[in-house]
Amino acid sequence: MRHKVDEVVLKNGGRGLLVNVPGATTFSMRLDFRAGHDYVKSKEIFETPHVMEHLMFDAVKGYKSKREFDQVFTKNGAYRNAFTDNWSIGYFTVCADFEWERVFELTRLMVSSPSFLESDLASELGTVKTELTGYQNDYRWLLGVALDQAMGLDTPSLEEEVGSLGAIDIEAIREHYKRTHTMENMRFIISGDLDKKPNIVQEMERLGLGHGDKRFDIVKKDARGEERPVLVQRADAKNLTFRFKWEIPRAMTDEELVAVDVLDNILTETLTSRIFGVARDRGIVYGMGSWETRGIYETSWNIGGEVNYENAEELCGLIASELKSVLAGGISDEEVAAAKDYKLGGFQMRELTASNIPAHYANKYFAIGEISDIEAFPRMVKAVKEEEIIALAREFLSSDVKVFGGLGNVDQEYMDKLGKIIKEGMN
Repeated sequence: MRHKVDEVVLKNGGRGLLVNVPGATTFSMRLDFRAGHDYVKSKEIFETPHVMEHLMFDAVKGYKSKREFDQVFTKNGAYRNAFTDNWSIGYFTVCADFEWERVFELTRLMVSSPSFLESDLASELGTVKTELTGYQNDYRWLLGVALDQAMGLDTPSLEEEVGSLGAIDIEAIREHYKRTHTMENMRFIISGDLDKKPNIVQEMERLGLGHGDKRFDIVKKDARGEERPVLVQRADAKNLTFRFKWEIPRAMTDEELVAVDVLDNILTETLTSRIFGVARDRGIVYGMGSWETRGIYETSWNIGGEVNYENAEELCGLIASELKSVLAGGISDEEVAAAKDYKLGGFQMRELTASNIPAHYANKYFAIGEISDIEAFPRMVKAVKEEEIIALAREFLSSDVKVFGGLGNVDQEYMDKLGKIIKEGMN
């Protein structure tokens, strides 16, 4: 979809992207603050950013209650949401184009004038506790925490996260907001038919946030490998939830990420893929996948999913066999060509839409301040060569920073056996 991207630097310290999509019928705003868990004042109040994010959606100055504000905000179908992770607290609003000024003003009030009432804190602490304890049923989330801990990262357990709620008071919330929600620490993306909104930069300059020294740096974390398989025992788990993770100590380029994404397609993305497709044909797995995650200082490659206990050995053998084949250079021109076609078609269907265009720019811009070249993606896909895919796979699979783990109603001996199958199958 035709659009134009410009970066703007506000007079009062903010910075962001204006994504002009002529003819768009919606207007959206994304605000990102380096304010996540890595920036909490004390680990004893680890969940402060998360609780604060909830409170931002409660009472706003000028409104009697969160119910009143929400009722006004969502008039005509306007939508808002937020998230908290290690780096960021992010806010997202979207509305019909005809009411962008009204929703913009309400969004401005929400981020610049939260009330942070004691009465709301009590209810949101209960809400966050419910949300967190709900992760007891999210086996992939629980396994991910266990793998992080095995790799030496300071990721707290679910029990530690819930336990930190009792130490959070309203002053901790206010302190975190004041320190992190500054113009300098904010990045934004505004998307819509901006030809009709010539004063949008001036509107952003009156956002009403305080000031800080600069945008916070992303915290560097050094991971280590774990040779023995990690086990999270759950007596109620009917399947084994598993995950392999390899990490290299550098941020891959866009071109390299595309090449690994093509490898994902060859191995796990379709019913004709080497691992998932064959496993489905054999009836040993319903769903699994592979994916890459790029950070500032590192990039990881993952393979994971669920499998019945009685099928796990066969699946691990298949995974090991196909990874060994890749390492040996066993990828054909035909496979690469088919994967490229799949990626190009998916890009046209998913990325080039009015709603997904700003999302395409968000991750890279908010992380490192660079603007993705969305038009370069097809060229990068077409440029991928099998030798590049094989070289990147070898780099990941030879890394010492690796871990394999599972969650299920099994013992350590069972996991050790699966680990042995993988190790011997790849040698």
